[in-house]
Amino acid sequence: MDDVEAMFAESNKLLAKLLRMSVRNREKVRVLDLGCGRGHRALACKEAGIGHYVGVDFASADFPEIEGDYVFRRGDACDNELYLGAFDVVLGIDVAFHVVTPQRFQQFLETVQRHAKKWVFVTGIFEDMKLAPHVLHRDMTAFESLGTLRDVQAWQGRCKIARFRV
Repeated sequence: MDDVEAMFAESNKLLAKLLRMSVRNREKVRVLDLGCGRGHRALACKEAGIGHYVGVDFASADFPEIEGDYVFRRGDACDNELYLGAFDVVLGIDVAFHVVTPQRFQQFLETVQRHAKKWVFVTGIFEDMKLAPHVLHRDMTAFESLGTLRDVQAWQGRCKIARFRV
């Protein structure tokens, strides 16, 4: 296992744990993963016993085959017209800090709000800093509209994962 695979495996363990802590009747729970990439977090959802998963990403086409009600589709997390229904949990893992313009970030927040019924999980350093032209970390206050902050835990390196209750 290389370093990247090890990183995904470790973060997936934490995500599965947080999902188990957050929701009951997991076989009936619907999870929306905005910016799902190649579908790594779908594996964590499966491990946690999540029954229904939709992954959305505008770039990836190489999604894993996962048994059950696990669907991947091409789409933009900042699309004002994207609506896939209500979800118990919305994931914005490793995606919010790649939305660098204020307008697109607001659209991302609105997409999350349109879909989130109970929980939102997002990752970031949660300090104002621009690390590269395509990476902008924001202070935790930028995410206040998502709900009530329940906790923040270590994620990968300096990044953290924050759970918001809608």
